[in-house]
Amino acid sequence: MKTFKLILLFAAVAILHSCSKKSSEDFESDFSQYREYITSFTSGVISTHADIGVGLAFDKKEWQLNQELDSDYYSISPSVAGKVIYLPGNMIAFKPDQPLKSGTEYRVTLHLSEFIDLPKELKDFNFIVKTLEQDFMVTTKDLQSYSKDVQFLNAELRTSDYIDATTAKKLVRAEQDGRQLAIRFDEKLASQTEFPFIIDSIQRQEEDSNIKIIWNGKPFDIDREGSEEFTIPGKNNFKVIGIDVSLADSQVMYINFSDPLKKEQNFDGLVSVQGVSKLKFSVDGNLLKVFFSDALTGNLLVEVFQGIESTDGYKTRETYSTKVLFEQLKPEVKFLKSGTILPGSNNLKLNFQAVNLSAVDVKVYRIYENNI
Repeated sequence: MKTFKLILLFAAVAILHSCSKKSSEDFESDFSQYREYITSFTSGVISTHADIGVGLAFDKKEWQLNQELDSDYYSISPSVAGKVIYLPGNMIAFKPDQPLKSGTEYRVTLHLSEFIDLPKELKDFNFIVKTLEQDFMVTTKDLQSYSKDVQFLNAELRTSDYIDATTAKKLVRAEQDGRQLAIRFDEKLASQTEFPFIIDSIQRQEEDSNIKIIWNGKPFDIDREGSEEFTIPGKNNFKVIGIDVSLADSQVMYINFSDPLKKEQNFDGLVSVQGVSKLKFSVDGNLLKVFFSDALTGNLLVEVFQGIESTDGYKTRETYSTKVLFEQLKPEVKFLKSGTILPGSNNLKLNFQAVNLSAVDVKVYRIYENNI
């Protein structure tokens, strides 16, 4: 009998707990009822480094831009430490002191009644945001040579969300025959989600050998680990390692060789791309860059015939054939950095990246000193 009563007690507690936790639909406010007071709000999946903000449809003349406001204007669950700031565009934003936890749903309440008079039923505006699940991938690129005996491998680490360079460096390592290989990250070319790096000082042996690339995000609460073996061709094995198409521009194809290529040679007739008659070539160490006059699409047959010569006088002895996928990226233009400060100068540069666009119109608006 006592056991039965305990089961009923636990069942009652479970029901009460489930009722106390509102569903997403029950928690979120109906935005249409707040259009007189709110113009926009943060929603959907956001970065762990993002602010959480609400655009107001009214002015608060007593607030100054970038002024820190009462932190009680916002309530967030799970609890997050941070500041509430009044930003340009009539935006009241919550700025976390530390990055938010990845892959987490946050229930946010803006207590509108704390700074404006409005109907009682509209005193709180509730909404939900979810942070990105942090993940990453490691991709190998081209193998290059310092000499006949020592090589290095270009590679890249990409993350799904912002991560600091110090953590990125700890996610990957490499070894050869049990010996730890040096890894050098290029911080000048890195962004907050893309980190180019070099696996350095690879010893090239007489016969083909392997290096092992290992990655592990578990110590940093990232559910990703694994490894990959990359083949290093032997000293007397001059050949094609692989073919890749530039992600930034589908009109460039990279053919990676095991040794540096002799520049003073005619590549016409030694490389064939299905359906393409005119090719242009450029040598960059172990890479042969192939350029096309017209953009290519589809899965095309690429053949690299025997007879291409290395700087040591070796020639490829076999024809390399493979299908290569050419894709056209959607037209896009973006700034290379999130912000740029232009000093007073007669030579100002604002760098941006364009893909599949023949021209870009740029408008520059001057903000006068008395408006800052």
